[in-house]
Amino acid sequence: MTEARQLSLFKGRRQRGVKPPPPPEFKTHVAVADALRHGCSPGWLWTHFPAGEERPGFKDKKGRRVSPSASRLKRMGLKRGWSDFLLIDPAGRHYWLELKRGRAGLTEDQEAFRDACWARDVPWALARSFDEAIAQLASWGAVRVKVSA
Repeated sequence: MTEARQLSLFKGRRQRGVKPPPPPEFKTHVAVADALRHGCSPGWLWTHFPAGEERPGFKDKKGRRVSPSASRLKRMGLKRGWSDFLLIDPAGRHYWLELKRGRAGLTEDQEAFRDACWARDVPWALARSFDEAIAQLASWGAVRVKVSA
């Protein structure tokens, strides 16, 4: 199968095109949530932590962007670096899934959270696409996967 490429309207006939950017992280999060909503294995619990998106706000006296909702969440105890999805299997074991777009790296806080999970023998994984996320969830047994011809 050939890789999809974006062609330009303003270039000649013989162009190779450019690889389109990966989908926005939001779309991947929604697709994974939909897959869990419709195909989560019986007895599993899951949730998403929408802690990382930009929230509208205002600038303070020093010119720093301030988000009232982000400040409220921080005040209520939201911690930086926690992964995007939390899953709990029927036996009570926790699993964490972090989604990243393309080659985006983990922040220091995300690395610290990952390392803390691994030190406690808590499964933690990074997925860079919908397909990787589903493969990881299937390996944990969190989703039912059916292959049709």
